[in-house]
Amino acid sequence: MKEKKEKYLIEKTISIILMAELVCSIISNMFNIHSNVNITILAIEMLLLVIYLFTKKTKFSVSLNLEKTIFLFFIFILYAITIYKFGLSHYNLVYFCFYFIIPFFVASHDVKCEKILFYCMIISLLSIPVFEKLFTAEFYGLEQMSMGNAYALCVPVVAGILHFTYYFNKKYIFLYLFELYILIRLLTFGNRGVLLEILLPIILVRFSLYDRSNQKRKLTLNYIIKCSIVSLMFLLVVLNLNTIIKIMYDFFNNVLNINIVSLKKATILLENDDLSNGRLKIYSYAIDLIKNKPLLGYGIRSFGVITSESWPHNIFIQLIFEGGLVLGLFPIILFVKNIIFIIRQNDDKNAFITHLFLLLMVIPRFLFSSDIWLIPYVWLFFGYSLRNNKFKN
Repeated sequence: MKEKKEKYLIEKTISIILMAELVCSIISNMFNIHSNVNITILAIEMLLLVIYLFTKKTKFSVSLNLEKTIFLFFIFILYAITIYKFGLSHYNLVYFCFYFIIPFFVASHDVKCEKILFYCMIISLLSIPVFEKLFTAEFYGLEQMSMGNAYALCVPVVAGILHFTYYFNKKYIFLYLFELYILIRLLTFGNRGVLLEILLPIILVRFSLYDRSNQKRKLTLNYIIKCSIVSLMFLLVVLNLNTIIKIMYDFFNNVLNINIVSLKKATILLENDDLSNGRLKIYSYAIDLIKNKPLLGYGIRSFGVITSESWPHNIFIQLIFEGGLVLGLFPIILFVKNIIFIIRQNDDKNAFITHLFLLLMVIPRFLFSSDIWLIPYVWLFFGYSLRNNKFKN
């Protein structure tokens, strides 16, 4: 029992890191103050780690394999180059500690995923007193809620989907219903990225390596046919995306009289012939700049210094832009390798679901929107993926 209590402190810390955005938004709305995410959450993280170390009565140790050592070497070199170029105030040690160092090393453990999912759902209950404020329209012409709040609320929703699918417990019915209610509100008032982030886990868990009875799926002909049909449908949707968006918008808006913000925004963007909302132009400009400095890049969070945009809105372009081929390519190779590793992993259900959850926190959000240095999810994923050279059974 003592060992479990000690271990769950790591799960609680990871959950707090994942829920940091929502916690700070709740504090801001509840007390009408600006919550400093770095200092507040960093203090909580450090407190939990101190308790962990005190309980363990041992020195904190982190195992390093070759991939993790090379990865850390590249990131710290990139940070050193950034500080040399722009000074410490550009991306200070508090940011680097909260968004990279602590998430990476905390996640470098074998954890119990069921607990992480459960704690994320529990923390989401803190939003009840200010629930409606979290959905306040930020873009009044569209009635779209804040993108930050929308993505923050996605975390417990995805956690709820995975917990309901793989760890269903009748005692948690209220939690499941609460996450379902958040899901419905997000589908109505959230942005397009949130829509993808909600639909993706629903699709993946239906065709994942493990079924509802927690048994590994066998590669039967029926299963292969189902996956092939879904893949074909996905391809058809992509090829006919514009038409499908217009049909869905007309159906919900005119037939059901339901205003789906993400569909409305997509329709407006289609009318302006720019469904990417300017992202393709940003990608093109970033690639042109990469060609000028392809080897070492420009440094962490340098895109906002060089251009009028804060960041490139794509994790792979951002890594190459900031680290060049020398420092940015290796993390990308590791990222793709670990996705393949997840797909092939079939001996450890807990590791598979933990990987899946952390991956869903990264994709699609960091493919289209957020800055990898201002949200710690990417480094949680890397930390857990590189915790050892093979999964533990």
